[in-house]
Order: sequence, then structure tokens, then C-alpha cells
Amino acid sequence: MLSTPPNEAQETHSLVEAHQATVACEVGGVMTQLTFPVKAQSQLEEKFLEFHAKHPEVYSALSKFAHQWRDRKGPDARLGIKMVIERVRWELALGARDESPRLNNNHSAFYARLLMAQEPALEGMFFLKKQRYESCIQKY
Repeated sequence: MLSTPPNEAQETHSLVEAHQATVACEVGGVMTQLTFPVKAQSQLEEKFLEFHAKHPEVYSALSKFAHQWRDRKGPDARLGIKMVIERVRWELALGARDESPRLNNNHSAFYARLLMAQEPALEGMFFLKKQRYESCIQKY
């Protein structure tokens, strides 16, 4: 986790650790694994990267349902990431033997950008707003 001296609390967004993210997901019946270096630009992004590293099943489920939407609605179909996140919450909760991951609403914008940046078939799928800090997810 991030540790910041009390007198430097204003500059927290620049004091984040570098991460390496690995994403494993199934796309069109083919298992894909993506690894890329990232450096968070804010505390929200730092928390997202930590969650993402601990729970790769969330990305896989988001990817699966986003591709499912595009397959059924067409290549130009768009939707809000929160709709997919709610479906993932439902599916993970039903399938969990223990406790399913608690998916924070703050992660939704990062997942939307990551999905579109890493999976060309999902490009332009999600509605996005401008972020306060430039994201480490480069394309969006």
C-alpha cells in the first residue's frame, strides 16, 4: 500500500509505486495473457491496480460479458461499464464458495479504459468521461 508522510499529503498522486499488470482472459475460445508495466497516477488508480492484481477473475468476467454484448448487439454496440460491472458482481456472488471480491465503483472507469486499450474488439465500446489525472492506461 502507499505510504505518504503527513506533510506531503497534497502530492499523493505522484507518490505511487510502479506495478506490472498481468491479465488472463478467454477471448473467442482462446486463452490470452497480457502483461504490461504500469505506474499509477493517483491513489484511486493505485487502489485499482492493487485490486486488479489480486482479482484477475474480475477482468476476465468483464471481458467475457463485454464480448458477449458486442457479439449479440453488433460491432458498434456501446454501453456503460457499470452495467457490465453489476452483471459481474451478480455472477461472482452466485459462483463464490467463499466471499466474492468487493468490486469498488471507483474501479469502473479504469476497467473500461483497460478493456478498450487491451482488446481491439472492444475499442469505443464504453462511454468515458475525462479523468482528473492522466491514467497509466495509455490509450484512453
